[in-house]
Amino acid sequence: MGKHIASLAKQLKSYRKRNKLSQDDIAVQIGWTRLRYNKLETGKKINLSLTELDEVASVIGLRLVAVEALRDLP
Repeated sequence: MGKHIASLAKQLKSYRKRNKLSQDDIAVQIGWTRLRYNKLETGKKINLSLTELDEVASVIGLRLVAVEALRDLP
């Protein structure tokens, strides 16, 4: 798992516990199954589109950096 995804997973778990939410609660918010959400939160490999990643990040108030601009960097 990339370091950014690992960081997001750690923040998701922290947010969830701090707000006394279950993995089901978060999964419902993003339209996933609990199993799929669990794989993300526990660091298992899952394929995420940028849209899905943005939806997950938005649950805890994060925004993704514009990736398009990074393509032009050397």
